[in-house]
Amino acid sequence: DNPDYTSLPVIDFTDFCENYVKQFTGREWLYKDINTFFKANNSKNIYAIIAPKGFGKTAIACQAREKIECCKDIHICHSSNPSSCNPILWINRIIRCLAENDAPFREHINKKILTYDENIEKNPAEYFSHFFSDYPRISEDKFFVFVIDGLDEADARSGGADKSFNSFFKYQTFPTYIKILITSRP
Repeated sequence: DNPDYTSLPVIDFTDFCENYVKQFTGREWLYKDINTFFKANNSKNIYAIIAPKGFGKTAIACQAREKIECCKDIHICHSSNPSSCNPILWINRIIRCLAENDAPFREHINKKILTYDENIEKNPAEYFSHFFSDYPRISEDKFFVFVIDGLDEADARSGGADKSFNSFFKYQTFPTYIKILITSRP
């Protein structure tokens, strides 16, 4: 049996998010702003919420699937789970989600999984490029939003600048069909 996209490891944040969703209300203005931003800015892929502790960044991220149109998945970087701070696991979430929602992408990814060398997992940018560099745009009007919460925690625990999310985001160009909501402390 050949490996496919479902063999890529990911972390399930369902239970983690349930605690935050129950305790949080409001910020409808923010969700409206995020939705407007992603719809209006086809060339801009990243919306960042930079706010101090206690603002509700994690709760906002956990509610994103219900409140942000086209939001497909959430990745929480949290000190309670050091492996959650690995950018490769977040990239895997994007791959799995897109494969589940777009049949041609699923076929593309399953072929790529058969040809990749595990050594590229040491470099998130190279790993991302392996899977996305030669895949054409999904469609002119279709995009997917992915959330990464706790970017500051991820970089504090990433184990080196080459593996950090900030390093990855600084140099990575994303296809226009991938939109990203980031939360972080200043």
